[in-house]
Amino acid sequence: MGANQRITSFGPADGAGLFVLFSDPTPSEQLDLITGPSSSWSRLPQPPGQTATVAITAGSPPQALAVNDTILTVWTLTSSPGGWSKSQTIPVTIQFGSSG
Repeated sequence: MGANQRITSFGPADGAGLFVLFSDPTPSEQLDLITGPSSSWSRLPQPPGQTATVAITAGSPPQALAVNDTILTVWTLTSSPGGWSKSQTIPVTIQFGSSG
């Protein structure tokens, strides 16, 4: 982890694995994955901008969940150049100012 990086999200990956999503001031994200106790860390392709977290489950490619205001976009890791393909966009209704 670099001096200017911060952890945005981390969590389980495929049972015994773990992912860590980092961001830095540029702003760009970095996604690293370890698949088990005797494995080495590997870097996945840079996730799309505004990625808040990822979901990595057995039998499915990793998915990046990106948030922009009231829109949630789900990106799926592919083998194509660039690595990520938009798979779903979900508008989320939020009543701003309703928390008070």
